[in-house]
Order: sequence, then C-alpha cells, then structure tokens
Amino acid sequence: MSSVDFPILFTVNGPKRHEVLITSTTASLKQLSAQIENLITDSPNSQEFMAKFKKPGPKEKVTEMKMRWSAEGRDPKWWPQSTVVTEDNVDAVLSLVERTGVGKDVLEVTVAGSDGKM
Repeated sequence: MSSVDFPILFTVNGPKRHEVLITSTTASLKQLSAQIENLITDSPNSQEFMAKFKKPGPKEKVTEMKMRWSAEGRDPKWWPQSTVVTEDNVDAVLSLVERTGVGKDVLEVTVAGSDGKM
C-alpha cells in the first residue's frame, strides 16, 4: 500500500482539548501515539485548563485511541459509532478516514501521565 498524508482532528481526554495533525495511512499505532504525545506537549489547543499554573509533571502518554465515526452520509443502522484503534486495525482505520472522513471523523485520544494518572 502506498503512503498518503492527510489531516486528522483528535481530542484529548474529552472535547475541550484538541489538535489537528498530518499523518500517513501507513503510520503504525506507535508512530501515531508518538506524534500525538509530541504535539500535545506544546500545543495551545491541547493544554489542560489552568495548565500554566500547574507544576511540571510527567509527559502524558497515549493509553487508548478510538475513532468516533461521523454519521453524515452513513447508515447508522450498519455503521458503528466508534472503533477502538489497535495495531491490527490502524492501517484500515486511517485509510478509511483518508478516503471517506477527512474533516468529519474524530480520533478520541485518552492520555495519562507516565505515573498512570489521568
């Protein structure tokens, strides 16, 4: 499969923290997690409320990713609301987003500090 770069919108621990990144249809789960972890460190869109007053803590680590599928143009009887992204399905999920959902589907990311706390 050839690699195609495309934008994807993701949220972090809920809808208030978010960012957009360019990823590839051939990105592994580890690569996608690393992209997200690096981006949320400095992004003003993905900062926690009142983060500037918080003591520096451990770097946030991705613990789960779930693709929230848009219902627009899809039969909700047959199309799922979401899919947990795993190493086995990451290529297929990213390819589906690139082909059918750029700008509609949202990657929901759950992160925790390296100490395991959310």
